[in-house]
Parts: sequence; C-alpha cells; structure tokens
Amino acid sequence: MKKFLTDIFYFTSFVVLLILCIEIIVPENAITYSPLEANKVKSKDLFVGPFYPNNKMIRDGYGDLAHHTEHAILKKDIAWDTDKLGFRNKNVIEFPDVIFLGTSNIAGYSTSQEQDISNQVANRTGLSTYNIAPYTFDKFTQLLDAKIINPPKILVYGLIERGLPFLPEIKQPNSNVKNTFLKLKSTTIFNGLARLIDIPAKRSFQRFIIARINNATGNGVQSAINEKMFFFQGKYSKIEATPEVVKRTADIISLYRDYCKEKGIEFVFFPVPNKETLYHELVPFEEQPDYLKKLYAELKKRGIPTINTLALFNQEKHKELLYHFDDTHWNVNGVNIAAKNIATLITQLNTKQ
Repeated sequence: MKKFLTDIFYFTSFVVLLILCIEIIVPENAITYSPLEANKVKSKDLFVGPFYPNNKMIRDGYGDLAHHTEHAILKKDIAWDTDKLGFRNKNVIEFPDVIFLGTSNIAGYSTSQEQDISNQVANRTGLSTYNIAPYTFDKFTQLLDAKIINPPKILVYGLIERGLPFLPEIKQPNSNVKNTFLKLKSTTIFNGLARLIDIPAKRSFQRFIIARINNATGNGVQSAINEKMFFFQGKYSKIEATPEVVKRTADIISLYRDYCKEKGIEFVFFPVPNKETLYHELVPFEEQPDYLKKLYAELKKRGIPTINTLALFNQEKHKELLYHFDDTHWNVNGVNIAAKNIATLITQLNTKQ
C-alpha cells in the first residue's frame, strides 16, 4: 500500500510539473485569439499595470465577440508594446503632459499601438501622452501617492458607457507599507518572479485545449438586423437615465474633477458610447438610449470639461463604420474622431496653464 501511494505521489507530481512546464514554455502568442489575451495578467495584485511588463509583439488577432466563427474578421499586424510598469506604452514617461486613464477602449484593445487614442492625440498636439488604461481612478491615485508616476498637466478619464461610475473610486492614501510594496512590484526582479507565478495560474494552454475540444467561440450577441454585427450585451445594455442615476454619476465625476484640481491637474471626462447605443437600430432599440446625452448636459452645467462623443459619432456613423463588427471596441475611424476632438480641447486647456 505504501509503495502504491508513493507511486501515485510521484506520478501526480510528474504530471503537475509537466503541466506547469508546458504552461510556461508554450508562448501565449500561439494559443490566444488576440494580443490582448496574450498580454493581460491574471493576478493583478502581483503587478503594477494590467499587462506583462516589457512585452513587444506584432501579431494578427480577432475580435472578442465572434472569434472562431464564420463572422470572425482577421485584424492584421497589431503592434503591442508594454513599458516596465506594464502599461501599453513604448516607455515610461516620467513627466507626461497628458495621462489617459479609463477602460479598454482607451487602452486600444482592438487597434495597433500607433493607432490608439494616446498616440493619436500626441501626434495631433505635440504633447507627451502616457496611457495607463485599463485602470481605475483609485489605482491612479495610488500611483501618484507612491510617486511611481508624477502628476500630469491634464488627465483624460475615458469610460465606456456601461462602466460609468455609481460609486466613487477615491480612497484614503496608501500607507507607507502599501507604497513600498507598490514600488517593489515595479522592479524587474519582482516582475520576473511574478510572471513565473502568473503565467501557469492563467492556465492558458489548458483553456486553449478545452476550448478547442468544446469548439468555444466568442460570446457576442448577434444583431437581428445585420448578421455581421455583434454586440456585448444587446438589449440588456440600456441604462435607464433617471434624474437620480444621472445626478449620482455626475456627482462622482465631480469628485474626480475636485481631486485633480487639488493636485493641480486639469481634468477632462470622456464618455465612450456603448456599441449598442450608437448602433441602436441594429440591436434593435426603438429609440437611441439617452443616458450619455443627459449626462453630458449635466456635466456642462457643472463646468466639467467633457466631450459630447455620442453626438460626434452620430454625425459620422452613416459615413463609415466606427466600431468593429466582431468586437466590443471602436475601430480606427472611431479613434480618429475622438482623438481630433480631445486634441482640440486639451490644447485649449494646456494654453491656459
């Protein structure tokens, strides 16, 4: 019996070790449908940024809503570089003019590096821009508190409509212990050890094998009007824009503006419409959801610099496609429209300083 248990132990140990080696050795580039999947970390507590630090790649990819289906559209030569902190930049900028903070559209999940909104605005304005999306406002304040990044002249906070805040993200400053650990996570040695833990924990190879056995596909909601168009939530994306909801969201955004003002930072709020809101007739909704329209009006009343993104996109959406058919996120056309208007606004704000 003892020998049997010993054999089982050795066999199990061998299998576990083999699986760990496979997970570490097999490049995620070969078993993921997009560079996003290959770069994002699992254990966010082990890293400063949302992606593996110091990664550089150029590869093809597919959208997140219809991959491994007949409606998947190949996106060629997507460049993806991360800096030493794990943000999507070629290098850390110590004293940036503008920091871009927010959700996945701001990070440029479905665009190549040179096409994301941070780089587009830099090219249009000549200002230095630094992209730390996807990242919360609370984590941004932690980076400032730990002096890992320096306050920018301007903060552009961009949130997708479904991610608009209902609870504030500003907490008390970190303790010295937390600040020290945050700084430790930004070191090369710690990052190397963290990757050895994180990559096997993602179980990417196992998930890849299981997904292919089960013939798993993107979980997008197909439009009933246009079979090429896929949505993230479909009819469930609509937010009832009651006065209470609009006021609550505006109150929280005002808190972010006030925090930035105390730090000497100009604050710009930038809402990104849900794909379902912009292309409401394809969901279909009888009328376009009006949450962003009402929120924009409320923010203007409060004097918060903001962009009326939905109105801009409504003007252009019949001329060209602004979001990918098979992806949650906007395409280069959408980025260009947003970048042009943000560049104009932050140039005006920068001139005042």
